[in-house]
This record gives sequence, C-alpha cells and structure tokens, in this order.
Amino acid sequence: MKHVKKKFLVSHNVADDGYKHMQTVKPTEDDIKKYKAGDFDDYIPHILTDSQKIIQCFKYRTGNKTFMIPEPNPIIIYFSNAQNNLADIFEQREKMFVALNTKGGDIGNVMNAFYNFFGFVSNYVTSLFNSLEAFMNHQIPNDFEYKRFSKQKTELYNKEQIQRQISFEEKIKKVIPQVKEKSFHRHQSHKFETILKFKEFRDDIVHTKVDEKSAPNLYHKLFAKSLDYNYNETIQTVKDYLNYYESELIEKCNCGSDY
Repeated sequence: MKHVKKKFLVSHNVADDGYKHMQTVKPTEDDIKKYKAGDFDDYIPHILTDSQKIIQCFKYRTGNKTFMIPEPNPIIIYFSNAQNNLADIFEQREKMFVALNTKGGDIGNVMNAFYNFFGFVSNYVTSLFNSLEAFMNHQIPNDFEYKRFSKQKTELYNKEQIQRQISFEEKIKKVIPQVKEKSFHRHQSHKFETILKFKEFRDDIVHTKVDEKSAPNLYHKLFAKSLDYNYNETIQTVKDYLNYYESELIEKCNCGSDY
C-alpha cells in the first residue's frame, strides 16, 4: 500500500479567477483594528495556499498571541499512523524469527525484536481503530436522530448520545447505514467480518486481560494472536470501508512512496 495523501478537515480548490481575486481583496479598517487587538472571536480563519487551496484553520491562543493553524483531518492522521507502523511490525517479526532460527540461539535479539514488535502492533491497532471510529462519528449529521425500537419502548438518540452511548457494533451496522442510506456490511459482508475480527483484536489490546487458564504465561493468547494477525488485509479493509462511504477519502500520495 502506498503512502496516503495528507488532507485537511475543510479544504477547497480555488479556480484561477477566484484565486486572483482573493489576492487583491484588502481588509477593511474594522478588520485591521480587530487584527491588531487580537480580537478573532467572530472569525473562522482560513489560509490561501500557493497551490490554490483554501484551508480552514483553528485558533490557538498562548500568552498574548493568537496563532492560526491549518486543521488536519484526524481520520487521515490516524490511518497514516497505522500505516507507518506496518513496515516496523514486519521488520521486527522477521528479526525475531531470524534470531530464533539462528544456530545456538540469539535470545537477546529475540527479546528486543518481540518487545519492539508488540509495541508497533499496539500503535497500529489503536491508530487504525481511532481512524475507523472518528470516521463514523464524523458522518453523523448534527440534526440526525437515531431511533432504537423494542417491544416495550422506543428510544431516541441525538448525535452526542449516539457518539457516547451507542456501541461500535450498533453504530456500524445500524446508525451509519441509516445516515448514508447504504450498507457496507450487506454489500461487502466478507470484508465486514474482517472489521469485526479487528474490533475483537483491538479490544484484546486496549482492554488487556490476564488469562489465568494459561498461567504462568498470562498473555500467551494475545502475544500468539499478534504474531499470526493479518495486518495488511485489515488496513486494506478499513480503507475500503472508509472509501465506500466517502469516495477517495483515503488516497495514495503523489510522492509514490510506500508506507
């Protein structure tokens, strides 16, 4: 998989005539007074880049200064972070098995390689799941209401309640299909199973539990699972899910480099 393109939360291409016009627009006297006074409360700042893009910024105040920082899309950042850990996962796994197969043994390299390997695995899993969950929450319109029906009652949830109270499984199978009016788990059922298995693996890592049945190897199942897990298939499936609901959200970077 190729390195993915950086994207910002709100970014629009500006046509040639619009770009030329925006370069000639001058601030009003009131704008200048507010700028000098650091009064930006009524403004949502944007920047105009040399590549003719207008990008939304957020305001960051420190001391007596206010800075305008381009607002990145966290979904892309989380996905890219997971992608960046792939090469390290495979490299450390390979180092460990080379050391294990070395005649006479090389326990020091085995220890270091697996220690590093599992660290990269945990980074990959948490980042990729963050990307998936941030995407789903972002898709829910501000005025959307989700109804949960049962024989006894009908429950109504607004966006804030959906994000905080509805489970991942219900959100991905019921809420998002209602919002987007199409269903990944119905149209791509084999890929959806991969996402459910990923959710289980994520829970194993984020909510790490002691397995007394395998004592004294308390984390044997988790460590063994991490060595067998299909990281490439999972990140490709998450990419397919994101792009299914938002076409070309995850795009390969023009640099052409691998992750």
